[in-house]
Amino acid sequence: MGTKFCSTGVLDGLLYAVCTDNPRIIVTTSSDVLPTLASCSSNSSSCLVQSTNAQFPDAAYYTISSSGNNRVLVISACSCDTVLNTGVASYVVLWVGTSSIRYITTCTTQDLTAGNKANIGTWAITVNQPS
Repeated sequence: MGTKFCSTGVLDGLLYAVCTDNPRIIVTTSSDVLPTLASCSSNSSSCLVQSTNAQFPDAAYYTISSSGNNRVLVISACSCDTVLNTGVASYVVLWVGTSSIRYITTCTTQDLTAGNKANIGTWAITVNQPS
């Protein structure tokens, strides 16, 4: 098959689309609950943390750059609000509105306790150049 190529602008556009509309960062116990998780609150036991970082998606909070031929969106660490519910953190989600998942990834599994402060480390989303 012949050479495949996608412009940097198109790859970056995909990464910018993940960050538009002021997504919230949510930490949850299971990916199974996400399609039905209408809001993240103390009433949703699978929702452990919801960031209210007003800076997101400010350019100071994320960076899009290259990694070889690929493009990478690096999301800086955030000190989130208080843990809403006790549980085992398994997933980090970028969520918009009441039902729009922009991105989901696994996180380091850890026990979180309601009332404690939560911190989410730096993480990245990579879009590969077609091959």
